[in-house]
Amino acid sequence: MAAHEFLTSSLINDANLKCYYRFESGALTTDSSGNGKTLTQTGTVSSSAGGQFGNDADATFGTANNLISTPLTVAIGTGDVSITCWFKKNGAPSPTFIPAAIASVGDIGGTGERFSICTNKTTGYASLQGYDGTNNPTASSTVNVCDNAWHFLVYTRTGNDQILYVDGSSAATVSTTFGDVAGTKFGVGITIADEEVGAALVDDATVFNRLLTATEVANLWQGFSASLSPSPSLSPSSSGSASASKSASASASRSASRSASASESKSLSPSSSASVSASASGSSSVSASPSPAEYVNKYTVYGSRNE
Repeated sequence: MAAHEFLTSSLINDANLKCYYRFESGALTTDSSGNGKTLTQTGTVSSSAGGQFGNDADATFGTANNLISTPLTVAIGTGDVSITCWFKKNGAPSPTFIPAAIASVGDIGGTGERFSICTNKTTGYASLQGYDGTNNPTASSTVNVCDNAWHFLVYTRTGNDQILYVDGSSAATVSTTFGDVAGTKFGVGITIADEEVGAALVDDATVFNRLLTATEVANLWQGFSASLSPSPSLSPSSSGSASASKSASASASRSASRSASASESKSLSPSSSASVSASASGSSSVSASPSPAEYVNKYTVYGSRNE
């Protein structure tokens, strides 16, 4: 199946999309959302081939090497927020503190108040962390995302509720007192000193100032997945109908949402990693994986780059 990146989804036109980074050659720091939130590069960060979609951001991420945006257009400290990115790393990081920041929003490089997608320094498990200056809610999944494979990571926050999704499924949750977060910068590979993720690759990152639903997260993951063969439970007639519907809808979506740069052809690096859901203490996980029927009915907005 041809590759799908965020650029080809209907969410590229979402009014709540605040920034989007593809990390392409010659455009490592470019914001592809149209909002002009260019990244500032510190140290050595490269746009390297072999990303999940074309090139990626490649660095030994941390205080010395990172990417930080200009402030986003609206305050999101007390409101809903969603962060998405693709991540690949071989081996757990070794920061001074337990969480190692992958992608974050907040006072990046300052007080450290933020919402963050992280990885545990000993297990390589994907985790989430929030910090409002006083409260520091965290939750860890049981999914090792430092296994030298690409993983799709999503963080969402609404009120006191925070959820981490790994490869389309809810993997960790926490619900506790969580206040305002100062700052609205987006950072790759940094929050404050001593939370360094180290050598890693990051691709196709976005920030929304709204909650992405479990269905939207699952549909994004399914759209990027390379293993979407028709389910045996679908009859030949319904499978054919779904295929025709998807083709027509994808064509319309491509015409409406692609920018001029979207004509570049990219190939997918298939991810075969399994999603494992685990909830933090006292919280409950949400199953986000759609059934084959849901995929047929709902996943009609993603176009193939190479169709």
